[in-house]
Amino acid sequence: MSEMHSLKARLAGVLDCFGAQRILVLGDLMLDRYIYGRVRRISQEAPVPVVAVSDEVEMPGGASNVALNLRALGAGAAVAGWVGSDAGGARLEALLAAAGVDISAVARLDGLRTTVKERIVAEHQQVVRVDWDAAPGPDAAAAAAWHAALARVAGTVTGAVIEDFGKG
Repeated sequence: MSEMHSLKARLAGVLDCFGAQRILVLGDLMLDRYIYGRVRRISQEAPVPVVAVSDEVEMPGGASNVALNLRALGAGAAVAGWVGSDAGGARLEALLAAAGVDISAVARLDGLRTTVKERIVAEHQQVVRVDWDAAPGPDAAAAAAWHAALARVAGTVTGAVIEDFGKG
């Protein structure tokens, strides 16, 4: 029993320290989108369900989600990676900024599509997932600017997490 009490005390101590931490999350920045609804009929065009949409939710995914989890534990968080100069990238940056995540090491790249994972869910069952994946990497000039931003942010953190879904 004392071993369990010791573990609980140690975990409580770790969580208490989170407020003093500022963690950099480096990795794939993604936007997760969920469309919820009900199936009321099958399409006349093909034998697939027609989902009548009742709700839509967007949230940060990939490394962005890791940063949100750190914020939920009380730590400061910054993300480093790239998004496209598109609606998905703008939405992801807005969601992160609203959650208090530092996005100063996020590069917006022309010609790159932000990774978006869209799930259509009907009756608590995922019907399909649609992925828009980013092409890898910035060009040399954009990479140099991003490295400079990353170096500035890296000098302000107490730790780092590297997340890699292999999306660039």
